[in-house]
Amino acid sequence: MASPSMLGQVYSILFRRTSTFALTIAVGALFFERAFDQGGDAIYDSINQGVCPQCLLQEEGCVLS
Repeated sequence: MASPSMLGQVYSILFRRTSTFALTIAVGALFFERAFDQGGDAIYDSINQGVCPQCLLQEEGCVLS
């Protein structure tokens, strides 16, 4: 577990002022959204490998635009 002094430093840097607290939440939400979206796409692609419409069209020689 993190030491109390480390938590105090994080608090004083990121959460003490309202503006930095709001910025921390916004940046964290953007990173979370990006990671969640890429993770979901990777899981979907791995489950549907060889079955998705793009794969079927490529096997038939169709060119996707």
